[in-house]
Amino acid sequence: MSRRKLAAATVVLALVAVACGGGSSKKAAKPSSSAPTGASTTAASKLPVCPLDALKKASGPVEIVMWHAMQRANADELNKLVTEFEASQPKVKVKLVANSDYNDVLAKFKAGIQTGDLPDVAQMEDTNLQFAVDSGEILPAQSCVTADQYDLSGHLPRVLDYFTIGGVLWPMPFNASNPLLYYDKHDFQAAGLDPEKPPATLDDVLADAKKLQAAGQKVPFAMKMDSWHLEQMLQKANALYVNNANGRTKRSTASVIGGKSGETVFAWYAALAKGGLVKGIDKTTVDNLLALSNGDVAMTIDSSAALGTAFEVLASGGQADKQLQLGIGPLPAPPGRGGVAVAGAGLYMMKRSSPEKQAAAWEWLKFLNSPKVMAEWCAATGYLPIVRAAVDEPVLQARWAQRPEFKVAYEQLASGPATPATAGPVFGPYSDARKLVVDQIQRVVTQGADPAEALTTAKSEVDKLIGEYNSRVGG
Repeated sequence: MSRRKLAAATVVLALVAVACGGGSSKKAAKPSSSAPTGASTTAASKLPVCPLDALKKASGPVEIVMWHAMQRANADELNKLVTEFEASQPKVKVKLVANSDYNDVLAKFKAGIQTGDLPDVAQMEDTNLQFAVDSGEILPAQSCVTADQYDLSGHLPRVLDYFTIGGVLWPMPFNASNPLLYYDKHDFQAAGLDPEKPPATLDDVLADAKKLQAAGQKVPFAMKMDSWHLEQMLQKANALYVNNANGRTKRSTASVIGGKSGETVFAWYAALAKGGLVKGIDKTTVDNLLALSNGDVAMTIDSSAALGTAFEVLASGGQADKQLQLGIGPLPAPPGRGGVAVAGAGLYMMKRSSPEKQAAAWEWLKFLNSPKVMAEWCAATGYLPIVRAAVDEPVLQARWAQRPEFKVAYEQLASGPATPATAGPVFGPYSDARKLVVDQIQRVVTQGADPAEALTTAKSEVDKLIGEYNSRVGG
């Protein structure tokens, strides 16, 4: 094996580990002031009971089962937190059950609805929110927030907004991430660009890519075929993805996919493709990061959750391009006054669990959302602190001082306004819709399809999917 291929293999082994991905003082519960209201099968005034007293009455330690989708280093950190939690109190034990990814968790959850084989806590991707609500299997976190007078004011409002429907917070937030621009400062400088000024808009990316190409970079930009990146660009433009205020005022019935902003993004895809400036990459791989590491491209977009591994590879000298100087910037987007939405996963409690297990699960979720623990989690993994007080914890301050790039994603999330667009879309077949949209992005980027026709096709196919789902659930 050549030295170049060996280096690439080293990076692959490291990057496959990446997962994409307030205090609890006793005060009156304070949901986000900007929390959207609307579509929900459970009104805030008719919440199921959270049986807090059941744990006190338990005769011995109560064991709960949690399904999760964390891998490698992230899974190791989660196991450390279990050990820390169990050492902090005698009443609750946590059994973690690892899954290959979020799709695996969702598939098991769907099967468990029929068989009854469900955990006490399930870590499910942000896109699964409406389906989880419609399943009827969830004990809303809001039930326990209200019963325990748990203060949510320390949480980032944007995080609460995403997971709140109809005034009800459904899962407890946990691991949050968002997409960033990864670029090579050395290549930028060689092309006469400012290495400390990454492109901020789609037009900037296009202009910088042309200069990089003129300076000898054959294909400057590696683009994952990932609908998530499109969605986040639209949210930064403050553009909706589905109707009815992104499914927040009532159940969504049709797609919007950004309106004019969606047209702008699809036209940008076409311009990059026409100029030979972009390389399409399968979203299930890390080939975009490998291309950057190998010097084959100068820019790509990927999750903030990849930061830790990326810098570890650089520190070890594992990249093929020894001149690579990794830079990190906010996600480029069309014009608009929005912001990135929450991405990652929430932790859902199950309605079928026994009262003592529900109470035990709530204690575990509060522990994970405490400032110190949240700071430990974020410093180790690259996920974002969703509790403001975690930012001041020494372990996270030290990490950000060592690697300021880790703070970019947090600032990107915390600085945006709270609107229906930035709250993110809520609709039942969200995950399936992403596959349909990616097919159309790929047609534009790799096959030269007309961007307007591709976007129209994407909207039509997503509309059909939403209609079929709503018919099944009676929405």
